[in-house]
Amino acid sequence: MKTELSPEKSLAIISQMIEESKQSYKHHSFYFLLWGWLMIAAALGQYVLLEMENEFHFMPWMVFSIIGGIASGLKGAKDKKIHKTFADKVISYTWSGFVITMIITLIAVVPANPNPFVLLMSGLATFITGGITQFRGFIIGGVIFWIAAIVSFQLDIQASLLVYALAMFLGYIVPGYLLKKS
Repeated sequence: MKTELSPEKSLAIISQMIEESKQSYKHHSFYFLLWGWLMIAAALGQYVLLEMENEFHFMPWMVFSIIGGIASGLKGAKDKKIHKTFADKVISYTWSGFVITMIITLIAVVPANPNPFVLLMSGLATFITGGITQFRGFIIGGVIFWIAAIVSFQLDIQASLLVYALAMFLGYIVPGYLLKKS
């Protein structure tokens, strides 16, 4: 026996699905805020250590990346209990691909300045996330990363660290808080 839904019931189901989808995207704000603040701290930490001519100026990246990896892993394990939409899966694969590509790039360009390359990749992944979620803050954030990458290609490593920190703030932190607040 086939049951037909009334137009009101169909509209209610569609509205509920849209609302669940919006709520699903809010959990992405955690990762943008976490990684935004950690990468700002790493960039500024390296900047300070370079100013001090410390030979271990690269260490903030390692320390904050390990912290971020652990925190992301714990949050991801907790989020496995939450129903994942197709869009969540696409975003997850986008960012997993970002991490793998970034690691390969960092190995390939070290000891050169990797900041412009990381900004390019951040722009791509952030832009894709914004397109999938239809959240304009991440679309604009992706464009900000691309502009920062273009600028960074013209700078030495120290100056590019400051551009990197500013791009992280505008590309991850501001949209992350806007998404969390929405």
